[in-house]
Amino acid sequence: MPRKSQRELEAPPPVRLVEPVLPVELPAPPLHLSAEAADWWRQTVAAYELEPHHLKILEAAADAWDRLVTARAEVLRDGPTIEGARGKKQHPAVAVERDSRAAFARLVRELDLDEPMPAPMPYMRPPALRSPCASGLTSVTLISRRLTRPSVSSIGCSASSFLRTRFGTS
Repeated sequence: MPRKSQRELEAPPPVRLVEPVLPVELPAPPLHLSAEAADWWRQTVAAYELEPHHLKILEAAADAWDRLVTARAEVLRDGPTIEGARGKKQHPAVAVERDSRAAFARLVRELDLDEPMPAPMPYMRPPALRSPCASGLTSVTLISRRLTRPSVSSIGCSASSFLRTRFGTS
């Protein structure tokens, strides 16, 4: 294979970026969403490039938000407790509101809309280990239950010390 000349090495790459000719049509929000959730859908789809599976997560998050708002309105209207057969009990909408809030937070976190993409780097270090050995602990104490009595054994971080301590092998 012949070597490239200095001029060939310094030449710009033959690829050039161009703007798309056709405008990109953004997906419409699902029809069952409230006006507030549909507005959030439109803003999110316009601001981010989402793949089809992200759109499903976005729809689930908007559904969770709608359930949260509906349940909150019921709790504000009726109060946090209602009369039951055995006296006062928690309004069922309180649990729906709590669960919907948690689901919405998880789904938005799954979409990762808050974090910008990291700048490309030539080399990125892997994340730190979160094991007992990496955090500076030298041994972990395990309690094993046997039929006769529980025993406590100390296990070191390496596999060989684990085998020696636990099974008596060398």
